[in-house]
Amino acid sequence: MSDNQQKSPSELVDELGKLGENMGTMLKNLWNTDERKYVEAEIRSGLDQLSRRLNMTMDQRDIEANLKKAKTVAMDAWESARGPKLVEDLRTSMLDSLRMLNAELVRRTQTKAAHEAKTTDDGPVI
Repeated sequence: MSDNQQKSPSELVDELGKLGENMGTMLKNLWNTDERKYVEAEIRSGLDQLSRRLNMTMDQRDIEANLKKAKTVAMDAWESARGPKLVEDLRTSMLDSLRMLNAELVRRTQTKAAHEAKTTDDGPVI
């Protein structure tokens, strides 16, 4: 019996060693399968696509923030440069100029009509 007991632990260790080798071989074979490589490629592709979309979203957010900031700066510059006052002054000047132009056209039209009426009343001028 003592011979049996001494042999058993050694056989157990040998079988566990073989089991470890066989499991290692099996895992290595599974790792090298086309299916695992396909799944890995799909996962990498999906992660790359996710990364690109996240980058695009972040870039878009940055662009929108920069546009908002630029708009605020432009509005502040407009206000500090007295933009609304300049526009009102320009509007007033244009309106005054148009009024003067219309008045001059009316005056010249009336003067010409009066001159023509006077010429017709006196007869032809030779």
